[in-house]
Amino acid sequence: LQVHPQNLEWRDRINQSGQRLLRLVNNILDMSKFESGTMEFLFSQHSVHGTIETAISELEAFAKDYDVRLNLIESEHAETITIDQDRIIQVIYNLISNGIKHSKPGDSIDISVHKGTFRNKENSPEGVVISIRDFGPGIPEDELEHIFEYYAQCKQRDGEDSPKGFGLG
Repeated sequence: LQVHPQNLEWRDRINQSGQRLLRLVNNILDMSKFESGTMEFLFSQHSVHGTIETAISELEAFAKDYDVRLNLIESEHAETITIDQDRIIQVIYNLISNGIKHSKPGDSIDISVHKGTFRNKENSPEGVVISIRDFGPGIPEDELEHIFEYYAQCKQRDGEDSPKGFGLG
């Protein structure tokens, strides 16, 4: 059976879209679990870089659609940490996905990891800091206080008429 390469590409895109939709539904269900206090966390040892690379690999095709490059900036911080890997991947995925949607074609998103402490916290223990930096328009200063509200979306600063996404990230 001979399959045309274009059909394989379409199949892959349909599969990726289905996976994104499934993640969206799971995000909504997770919000309900978190609000009700029934969310379970599964902590175990994982590689920091392996966790980040997993999130990036899930978004490579999406980034390609937007002509955005994802750059994992290497560091010597390759240790393992105790995390709920699925939840951390979910957070990284949402942040990078938002960055992709608000970037211009040809832009890049830099993902890095280093040892550090929480900003503005005295006597904070050293831990791992994962930084995700895009070069999009950013969030307007007067809307920063609303970014953690469910379904909140910022006014567009990139010339588009309507917000992108559902405000679940």
